[in-house]
Amino acid sequence: MTRPLRICINSLSVIFIVFFSSVLKGSDSQFLQDLINTSHTGKIIRLQSSRVYLLDSPIKLRSNITVDGNGCTVKAARDWGLNNDRFAGLFELVNVSNIQIRNIKFDLEGTHRSPTHRIHTTMLLLGAENCHLSDVIFVNSGFRSSNQLPNSPHLLLLSRDKAQDFNYIPREYMQIFAATKNNIIENCRFINDSSFSSFGIRILSDWYSQTSLQDYVHKTENNTVLNCQFLGGFEWNAIELAGGGTVGNKIIGNHLTGKTIHSIDIDKGASYNLVRGNNIINTGLPIRWNSRNDVRCSAIIIHGSSPRYLSVGNVVSQNIIRKVFNIGFNSRFTFSGGITVSNATDTRIVDNVINDLYNAEYGGAIVLDQEISNIFIGQNRISGCHWGIIFTPNSRYLKNLQIEENIISSRNSSICLVTKQAGEYSIVAIIANKIEAYDRSVPAVYAGDIEQVSIEGNEFHDIRQISELVKIKNSQSVLKDNYLATQ
Repeated sequence: MTRPLRICINSLSVIFIVFFSSVLKGSDSQFLQDLINTSHTGKIIRLQSSRVYLLDSPIKLRSNITVDGNGCTVKAARDWGLNNDRFAGLFELVNVSNIQIRNIKFDLEGTHRSPTHRIHTTMLLLGAENCHLSDVIFVNSGFRSSNQLPNSPHLLLLSRDKAQDFNYIPREYMQIFAATKNNIIENCRFINDSSFSSFGIRILSDWYSQTSLQDYVHKTENNTVLNCQFLGGFEWNAIELAGGGTVGNKIIGNHLTGKTIHSIDIDKGASYNLVRGNNIINTGLPIRWNSRNDVRCSAIIIHGSSPRYLSVGNVVSQNIIRKVFNIGFNSRFTFSGGITVSNATDTRIVDNVINDLYNAEYGGAIVLDQEISNIFIGQNRISGCHWGIIFTPNSRYLKNLQIEENIISSRNSSICLVTKQAGEYSIVAIIANKIEAYDRSVPAVYAGDIEQVSIEGNEFHDIRQISELVKIKNSQSVLKDNYLATQ
């Protein structure tokens, strides 16, 4: 038996949910939904801390309320798939604003579920604005085996312009076209250390149509993931931002550990996003991908879908990336990275610390790939890697690359810019870096056939002469004021 107790505190109605019996039979979905539906603007719904709430249908949130879990746990019925849309979330924030959700633990019990009854999304945000999730714990979203791997995140934030945008939302929302913006996910924990799952958080807009940024009506913008922890592995990404309308989002101060292809993935044209102050440690390629030649690891990656759909204006700064390693080897590992930039323009990689990568004869701390332009790489501290900064031989276009004031210590070349005869490469400045390459058989700096290369004022920690340390294919390059640290 249940009864809500209403108490007025400072003119704010707080609804305490008091259970007079320690165990309730059946589902709590209808009870919680009725409570939300009858709550007025500004109300706080405070749940019982010792309770486990069992849901057999999604909870649909309303605007202008707070749900304080008070440390409670929310689970889904084991037969969830019988009566719910396959893409239903436990909590759904659809066309709502000004909601706060805090102090709740969501346990999906994924290792005890069959694929039929899996939970696609713990929480769906579609057309959600100015919502704040804090101190929420998400656990056990995946399955016992990676062979059952679902493409489901704990949090799915997305915007839609057209009916064909995303087919992995509940059918009842297919005609909703709205923006998801100005939401904050703070001090949350995503724990996936005993099951296999694809994603922690996905922040998305449509990318299939390759719409130009100015043509999006509804954007997924100005959302923030702040001071969260991602513990255990996610088979694809811990955090993914994807789509050309995914702009101005911030990934700040998070701690990420565990195997994943990319811990933070800025993908498929996502632009003007900030990745700052995150700590990524003990990551690398999940073992299920070891034999796949179309997958390679990078702790952080910025990439467009193709040269025709670039990611623009993203910033990666003040992150710490340590202890990245793969198990085994295949040829795709060669250009594994700490930070990768591919099919991108107007990108800044600044003031990051990257060390202890792969412990093998492959991989770069910063990997530049495919077509890139207007890239600034500055004030980074790099050590314990094969290459420091590498522009891969897969790339056919490079314009305006600045590499400035970095400290680079590498096993192979510290800066290696490889070119192909058929490509177009121009304007590179390598200025005021401190460089040490341990392999004395390779140049510390190599620049292929690039027009307008300037290598100036760099300090080399080496016993060789500058003429041995720097190799440039284009005879018109400028090489001046470089010096050995012993001088």
